[in-house]
Amino acid sequence: MTAPPPPPILPADRPPAPAFAEAAGQVMARQIRSAVRGKRLLAAVLLAAVAPLLAALLRDPDPVTLEAIVGLLVLPFLVPLVAVSLGSGLLYDEAEEGTLTFLFSAPVPRSAVVLGKWSAALAAGWAVAFAALGATFLLTSVDTGAIRPFVKACWLAVLLGVPAYLGVFVLLGTIFRRGFFAGLIYAFGFELVLSFVPGAAKRLSLGFFLHSLVEPHAPDREPFEPFFLGLPPDPEGVCIGVLLGVALITMAAALLVAPHKEFQARNVQG
Repeated sequence: MTAPPPPPILPADRPPAPAFAEAAGQVMARQIRSAVRGKRLLAAVLLAAVAPLLAALLRDPDPVTLEAIVGLLVLPFLVPLVAVSLGSGLLYDEAEEGTLTFLFSAPVPRSAVVLGKWSAALAAGWAVAFAALGATFLLTSVDTGAIRPFVKACWLAVLLGVPAYLGVFVLLGTIFRRGFFAGLIYAFGFELVLSFVPGAAKRLSLGFFLHSLVEPHAPDREPFEPFFLGLPPDPEGVCIGVLLGVALITMAAALLVAPHKEFQARNVQG
């Protein structure tokens, strides 16, 4: 004989719902614990390890070699790859597992769930990207003290590039079920095409602004020349404003879209 269901809890006896910031913080902590055990963070770490590994293998004291690693590998490939790995599947991946329904049924706004997940992905993305860049500078045989402005510009580019790309990929992952592929198309299709297009169209690429932050401080401009065909780098203030603006606008758009979208597992939709 089955036991009778427990009596419903009266509204007056229910614990109060957490505040928005508290709910976002709880989701962030949960997401970080989940990411540590997941494959996406491991993939991001392995991808980011390519740059320091290359610096260690080459051991070239010429600053141009270090500039090439940063300008041709870290900024156009590793930063967007880390961001798309961590940010594109925050919602639909969990919908496929069936756990997003429980999160969205909790007495907290959906936007708090999205913000918490985005914050966790940003913290993980920064940790991976900064560790990779720091290891690259540490393992290279280049005298980084002699090119200190270039090193500072690289740190700034990673600091701003990760949230900008992450915002774009979280928004794509909120709109499209296959956000990972949409992110890859943007970063390595759309942006790659723009890198060969001379003129102002390059400003539609986040990579242009990342390279604009670093190129003026590079002792040798040769590794950066392919990114500025027919268009000089933008001033630092413009680059900072654009990258921050993209991060904030795309994240705000994801927070607005998520509450009105249904995230169902594929087998539910048929």
